[in-house]
Amino acid sequence: PEQEKHWKYLEKHVKKGNRVLNLFGYTGAASLAAAKMGGDVFHVDSSKSVINWAAKNAELYDISTIHWVCEDALKFAERELKRRSKYDFIIMDPPVFGQGKKGVRWKLEDLLPQLVKTTAGLLNKGGVLILNTYSPVVSLENMEELMIINGLNCTKKGWLNVSTSDGRKLNLSKYTIALV
Repeated sequence: PEQEKHWKYLEKHVKKGNRVLNLFGYTGAASLAAAKMGGDVFHVDSSKSVINWAAKNAELYDISTIHWVCEDALKFAERELKRRSKYDFIIMDPPVFGQGKKGVRWKLEDLLPQLVKTTAGLLNKGGVLILNTYSPVVSLENMEELMIINGLNCTKKGWLNVSTSDGRKLNLSKYTIALV
């Protein structure tokens, strides 16, 4: 539920025909929000079962225009860069750690600089990169610095949170929104 802020952002800003890349797309809520607004959405996740779950969610909302890509997010983005593909919006919510093919382990703090560099190269002029992380190691300052180093202007940053029944806010993840 804390991601609702990003879904509303997409619903407000994505226009018909905008190209949208959702890396680490999980269950597809951000992909659905962008597709609902007419975005040409590419949903990328390395888990076939998660892609199937997201596709079922799209089916429930009668959305059939999303391109489903079952692949490592960074490898897909790097190939898109070589193809000179461009996007108007890129959403990333990478896991804190993972295990790739052949048991290769990685940590977000090691992977994040390459992810931001690659995705910055995929953005059209005026394009938007939304980065979210639950990592306790990666700070908002680290995230903003990565944006600046890669030629992006960080326009918003902060915490995504949920409210408890007694009104307290629980911070769950950090985010940045940056523009080319």
